[in-house]
Amino acid sequence: MAKRYQMLWDCPSCGTRKLLGLTHRHCPNCGAAQDPKRRYFPNAGEEVAVEGHMYVGVDLACPACSSPNSAAANNCVNCGASLAGASAVALRDDQRPDAAGAFAVDSAKTAVAEHQTPEPAAPTAPAKKKLWGTEDVAEVNPVDLDHDASATVAEPPKKRRWPKVAGALATVAVVMALWTRDLTVTATEHTWLRAIDVERLTPRQETAWRDQVPSGAYSMSCHREVREHRQVATGESCQPVRKDLGDGTFTTEQECHTTYRTEEIYDDQCSFTIDRWLVARTEEARGQSVGYEPVWPQVPLGRTGNCVGCEREGARREEYVVTFAFENRTDKCSFRQTRWKAIGLGSELKAKARVVTGDLVCSSLE
Repeated sequence: MAKRYQMLWDCPSCGTRKLLGLTHRHCPNCGAAQDPKRRYFPNAGEEVAVEGHMYVGVDLACPACSSPNSAAANNCVNCGASLAGASAVALRDDQRPDAAGAFAVDSAKTAVAEHQTPEPAAPTAPAKKKLWGTEDVAEVNPVDLDHDASATVAEPPKKRRWPKVAGALATVAVVMALWTRDLTVTATEHTWLRAIDVERLTPRQETAWRDQVPSGAYSMSCHREVREHRQVATGESCQPVRKDLGDGTFTTEQECHTTYRTEEIYDDQCSFTIDRWLVARTEEARGQSVGYEPVWPQVPLGRTGNCVGCEREGARREEYVVTFAFENRTDKCSFRQTRWKAIGLGSELKAKARVVTGDLVCSSLE
């Protein structure tokens, strides 16, 4: 079991210093009750060991007078109030040695500061303004203003309104972009496009780690290179740490952490050539009528050389567009083939257009 020592406290009433946290529950000089928030760790070499004391837990703060009491007590030793529902006293933060390996000098002042919440900064007074044609003045007398119409009183600083203005403008921009109006459009033209990519087996230069080189690679050359870094445990680093037990005593324990070193892991980085299927060209077929079924274009393979099997068909795509006329302008919308064919040439449809840009909202067509 770790050895225990007594915390210290300074009496705030009479100034008696370095009283013992466990032994002196009241100041032996003036009788003031101990304040657990004023407990602090002793300096190195001033530790007072605790002998024969049974630890029963963190002290309880009396709800009536805030005096610290043993966790086993039922009533306050200072005022006699019941300790039912009493809260545990606040503990000091663990104390660790500084870079030189020594514990910093502690005091009741730093102990109290640890348990205090910083107060908000006081608002700064607005800058005082000058009266016209005068030197700086501390304040302006309202009576003087009756005699000097040019005098001005100090005004509070104006709030920055740019963020609110920018937010309002952004909202207006979104609303304007989504603002639409109803209109009738007429289908004036149908067009379609069908395209097929033609891929050609093409040599490419690539790099990869040796275990990731794909099959079929050739003209390969490799060199050693750092692939990753690994943390390797080298041992432990330990330091003594003082821990407040909350009953006027503390222990000094060893706190240890595993230490590591960074190790570089090397592997073969390889450069190679490999044949990949890449888009060499695109064959297209176009039309402007719904009277004939759209067709896919003819795809002649291997026409740019004598290599047999060096070209193949790739991705296919198709597009079906209707042009609509409205209010002395036109706009285009893309559809699926069945919907495209269902829209007759010259037919009128209900739709919406954006008020700001005038663009047709294709999804609104009825």
